[in-house]
Amino acid sequence: MLYNDRGMKKWQGFILSEHHTTIRDNQALNRPIAPKEQLSEAKISSVLQGAFNQHKTIKIQLNALNHDLYLEDIVGTIKGFENGKLYIESNLNLIEVEIDLIRHVESVVNKKWFQ
Repeated sequence: MLYNDRGMKKWQGFILSEHHTTIRDNQALNRPIAPKEQLSEAKISSVLQGAFNQHKTIKIQLNALNHDLYLEDIVGTIKGFENGKLYIESNLNLIEVEIDLIRHVESVVNKKWFQ
């Protein structure tokens, strides 16, 4: 009796994890995000300045659409300002945001690891 090779089926376990991650990421991109309140320039500047001075984490919603949906919020800490741009450190990357595109900004309350 010869061995019945199952072809690509035997590799399904290796492909499934990456495939699942890709599907989950695509669903997150296509999830509708509700527009937040449009803040005035003075309010945005105040929140940004306070977060920069106190090294707080912020959440920013941009006034930009992708397929008629708002983009995911940018979450991170402010590393600096230059020429109308804001530099935010988010996880492992540095994100450049034009201040004129900010729709809403708020400070994020970080929970303690022991709570």
